[in-house]
Amino acid sequence: MFGRSKVRLKASADNDLLELIEHVRDRITRLKEMRSDFPEQDAQLKRQLAKEQALFNFLYHQARVRRVSSQQVATMAAQRLNQLND
Repeated sequence: MFGRSKVRLKASADNDLLELIEHVRDRITRLKEMRSDFPEQDAQLKRQLAKEQALFNFLYHQARVRRVSSQQVATMAAQRLNQLND
């Protein structure tokens, strides 16, 4: 009884982690675009970009340590592609 609940809880937490990774990846993309649009704020944007990249690296490492299911990663990637195509 507790085994299935534990698996569902891990899958849910892993999915939340994958969503957070995608959210941070999107912020990195936006910051890179802003750097080219607002070169006068380059130093501030560069610091923010470095923070976001460090956060992304940490979260990605956590996903690897947690051994997030490749099926979950594939599902998340497919959802992201569907969103981009809409």
